[in-house]
Amino acid sequence: MTPQPSSPETISAVAPRSAHDAETYIATLEALNHTLRIEARKSAEQAQSRLAEVEHRLKNTFTTIAALATQSAQLGDTGEAFRERFEARLLVLARSHELLV
Repeated sequence: MTPQPSSPETISAVAPRSAHDAETYIATLEALNHTLRIEARKSAEQAQSRLAEVEHRLKNTFTTIAALATQSAQLGDTGEAFRERFEARLLVLARSHELLV
């Protein structure tokens, strides 16, 4: 049976045996902590960058949809005719997006 990470067997297996071992152990833990902090910061920066890109793309999409609505309204259609023309334009936009992705 494998000891659990916090079991006495595991702790004694990694515990330093001398002052030099303790210094090495502490230095190793500090280096690991530093590396983990750097990786966490990089991960957070990447997530923030991806979020900014998604927000940018959404703004572009909403601008495109607003333009489609404006074009559809310029024809003077109201009610059902406007809805049908606008819906058709949205479907074409959706299909073109599918081709790009």
